[in-house]
Amino acid sequence: MQILSLIFTGNFSYRLNLSTDDPIFNTVIRNINHMSELMEQKLTGREGDILADTPGDTLAFTLDHAFRIQKFNRFAELCLGTSPGTLTGTDFSSLLSEGNLDNWEYAVLQLTTRTRHFFTNLIYKTHHGEYPTFSFLFRAPDDGTLYLTSQRHSFTEQELDQKLSRAMKDIEHHMPSSPGTPQPQNSEEELIHNIAAYIREHIQEPWLTVKGLATKFGINEKKLKSGFHTYYETSVYHYYTNIRMEQALHLLKTTDQSIVQIADSTGYKVLSSFYRSFKQYFGCSPGSIRKNR
Repeated sequence: MQILSLIFTGNFSYRLNLSTDDPIFNTVIRNINHMSELMEQKLTGREGDILADTPGDTLAFTLDHAFRIQKFNRFAELCLGTSPGTLTGTDFSSLLSEGNLDNWEYAVLQLTTRTRHFFTNLIYKTHHGEYPTFSFLFRAPDDGTLYLTSQRHSFTEQELDQKLSRAMKDIEHHMPSSPGTPQPQNSEEELIHNIAAYIREHIQEPWLTVKGLATKFGINEKKLKSGFHTYYETSVYHYYTNIRMEQALHLLKTTDQSIVQIADSTGYKVLSSFYRSFKQYFGCSPGSIRKNR
């Protein structure tokens, strides 16, 4: 199925079906479908107030190239408790809780350097406290306007991090493989080494899962697991984690890249996940390594 790739390359007439009872997966699907509806209206000249048709439980914004708010829907205004008209021209980051700004900085980095669409968890400030959301950002292909929709979630940070990675891989599984995707080799040992090389070369991407790697390379999942234990004396996931952490440590010690950039280059979509994984692996924070180098 190529629906997702068609949507992201400009054909917004397609919709994805809800095919699982996993709430985070379904939230991803709803965000993608709603963004497709917004883009279809825009590109077919039916734009008008395209945010007015946003579902009632969704905050929706359009942002300019500097990430300032251009438009917003009524629910966003009510939820944030702002006076009419005061949001226009505001830097979007001012709406977020202080502890969530690193996530926003990471999203901005992705959207300005690498991708046209991005999923993340954003936490808004309201008069009633923090308002956690699952958010989808998409840059329009015609004029670069950024569209952002946010739906409230009640998941813990850890649940969101773990399920988001799985949900995104479930979706991306339907996308066509990119040119140059490694093909199965005759030798099982050679294939295992090729998979290890692929992991090393793609650490900035989210974890594909053992099942995803097995499918991609045409190898039995059990053989893939046993092969890594035979040739690398560790599991596939631990090999992947080791590579990411050692690369992060190297970059912290030898470059001036920010911690946000290093998290990005080692495949973390949520910055807090990077901090947690790094501390579990090395017993200290990334900041302490940078400070004492």
